[in-house]
Amino acid sequence: QEKTLSRMKTTMNFFHEKLIKFKKLKFVGDVRYIGMVGAIELVEDKKTKKPFSFEKQIGQKIYKEGLKRKIILRPLGNIIYLYLPLSIKKKELDFILKNAYDIIYNFK
Repeated sequence: QEKTLSRMKTTMNFFHEKLIKFKKLKFVGDVRYIGMVGAIELVEDKKTKKPFSFEKQIGQKIYKEGLKRKIILRPLGNIIYLYLPLSIKKKELDFILKNAYDIIYNFK
């Protein structure tokens, strides 16, 4: 049991460190996380934190691109949520985060 808790703590730290890197992206206004849940706020203007208009359906477009890459990115308006299981392996987590980063980085 102690081994499992140690692995989970290592995985959570890895998740948080990788997620923070999303803040550098052009359309990311904020990143929040707790445990294995992360939230990436997408904004039209990073300086003013102006959100994308609802009509643009940015979250939905990113969700659809995620499905093409076999990952589920849960959009709620302009915020993309990651709900990850505690049992996730580091390799799987890395795959999800690299693809999510790439999708948001290349977003137009």
